[in-house]
Amino acid sequence: HEVQLAEQHFKPAWAMELSYGLRDGENMDGSNRSDLLSAGLSVQLPLFSDDKHHAHKRAALSKQRQANARRDEAASRLLHEYVDLNEQLKFIAKQRLVYQQEILRTLEKQKATALDAYQSDKGDFGNLVQLYLNDQAAQAQYLRLQVDEQKLKSAMAYLSASTTETQQ
Repeated sequence: HEVQLAEQHFKPAWAMELSYGLRDGENMDGSNRSDLLSAGLSVQLPLFSDDKHHAHKRAALSKQRQANARRDEAASRLLHEYVDLNEQLKFIAKQRLVYQQEILRTLEKQKATALDAYQSDKGDFGNLVQLYLNDQAAQAQYLRLQVDEQKLKSAMAYLSASTTETQQ
C-alpha cells in the first residue's frame, strides 16, 4: 500500500471547492446584504518529481521487500520446525510400537514364567521381583512415549495453523 501511495506523488492532482453563504440582515445604509458565492480550483503538477518522489517510492519498495522477506523467513522457519517435529514423531511412534508389540509382551511372558517357577519352588523371588520392576518401568516408558507422541502432534497442529496464517 505504501508503494501505491508513493506512486500517487507522480500523478497530477486537482481539487475544487465551492461555497455559498446566505447572509441575513441589512447593511448600514439600509440595503439588503448580498449572499456570498466563492469557488476555488487547485492543481498540483509534479514538475520536478525525479529526486524526492523517487526516493519515497524506493523507500516504500524497500519496506515492502523487507516485510516480504521477514514473512518468507518466518514461513520457512515454521516449515523446517514442522518437518523436524514430524521426524521426531515418526521416531517416537516406532519406539512406541516396539514397546507395545515386543518389549511389553516379552516381559509379560517372562513374568508369567517366573511366577510359575517361583510357585513351584524352582524360581528365585528376587528374580520375580526384578521382572515386575522391569515391567513397571517399561509400562511407564510406554506411557511417556504416548504422551510425547501426543505433544508432538499438538505442536504440529499449532505450527500448521501458524503457517497458514503466515502465508495469508
